[in-house]
Amino acid sequence: MAAVIADFEQSCQDASSNQERVLGRILDDNSSCHYLQRCFPSDNGIILGFFYCMDQVETKSGLLVSAASTYALKGERFKATSSKYTTPYEVLVAGSDWRELTYCHWLCALLQRGKVEQIISIFSYTICEAIRMLRAEWREICSDIRAGSLCEGKVTSPNLRQAFLASPVFDGIKGGDPVEAEVISEICSRDSWSGIVPLLFPRAKFVSTVVTGSMKLYVPSLRDYVGDQVPIVGLDYFSSEGALGINADPRCHPERVVYTMVPTALYYEFLPVDSTSCDNILGLHEVQVGEQYEVVITNFAGLYRYRIGDVVKVDSFFHEVPRLAFSYRRKAVLSVHNETVSR
Repeated sequence: MAAVIADFEQSCQDASSNQERVLGRILDDNSSCHYLQRCFPSDNGIILGFFYCMDQVETKSGLLVSAASTYALKGERFKATSSKYTTPYEVLVAGSDWRELTYCHWLCALLQRGKVEQIISIFSYTICEAIRMLRAEWREICSDIRAGSLCEGKVTSPNLRQAFLASPVFDGIKGGDPVEAEVISEICSRDSWSGIVPLLFPRAKFVSTVVTGSMKLYVPSLRDYVGDQVPIVGLDYFSSEGALGINADPRCHPERVVYTMVPTALYYEFLPVDSTSCDNILGLHEVQVGEQYEVVITNFAGLYRYRIGDVVKVDSFFHEVPRLAFSYRRKAVLSVHNETVSR
């Protein structure tokens, strides 16, 4: 108790700087909200999020080990905001099979398709693959909507089935909805799936996903599915260690996305990409436009430098802060579920 009181007294003596730190964290956590709301104001719609939880492994000491994305999705912070997504939280955390959970994602979203304003996923590949899956399995999904059921051949996991059948989304279609099933069936039976997204979700304002690095390869396919009227917004630049930059111009073309660094989020350093040692590491203000660097960061978790493996190119400056274009990741690739695996 004495230590707690002492800490409180110390924080009160240094109130001004503590408030600055708190504000910095708040701005960091909500760094892109202002830009998105300015460009795409919400009408209180909901979000189709192609998110996936993988299994967690418990160590002998009792710690849970998982991908960073799984840890975040199963945390209280995400749970508190999960009502804005089409897939109920209980359904999301119950499934670990990509195909079965994607089937549930689509079923939940199409049952609420008149409310969907945003479609989001970490990687553009994930959205493209999900749409390809829908093209192969829309008949089964329409059958489930028509009958108010969940296809046993498509969703076999007992935990996932139980979570879906107990969800409020399923409660809304008990007895089925033949009219809506017929509308969706007519849309999906088209020969061409160009522009399929706004047909399925007429209120969709934008699709948000990573479109840089290797994900650039999937932008043409994604654009074909989305059409010309719904913008594709590049997600902000985050890593497991913290926020690296925000896309301050959500309306820019996906191939031209750059990230404005957030100087209050982390301590940033840059290692020239062709450097053989760390002796010539540069600060935030020392980088040169047009040059490539490996990002090195220090966060609030401890006094450690992290070479996170990302190589970026300095595109320009916003005041004294560099704007970065993501180039590639050194010695590692990311799977569709966001785990890091070696080459």
